[in-house]
Amino acid sequence: MESLQLLIYFGGLVTASIASIAYLITNKTWLASAIILPIFIFISYYSPYQVDVILIGVGFALLSYLISLAIKVLMKRDKKSAS
Repeated sequence: MESLQLLIYFGGLVTASIASIAYLITNKTWLASAIILPIFIFISYYSPYQVDVILIGVGFALLSYLISLAIKVLMKRDKKSAS
């Protein structure tokens, strides 16, 4: 059961990371992140590894933010060099 919880959690984290990257780059919301967020809260609250799951979730969120920020900066730089 615990491995299934962690598998669902990591799959949701990857989906939410992709959703946040897509949102920050295109400024369009993807509904999957709004649907998956309550699942994260539920799993992290009832997980026996609560602190580890929360720390991993924060790490994924920071990583997705940094990736989207880097892509956004590179896209702006590319637009400036093209014109």
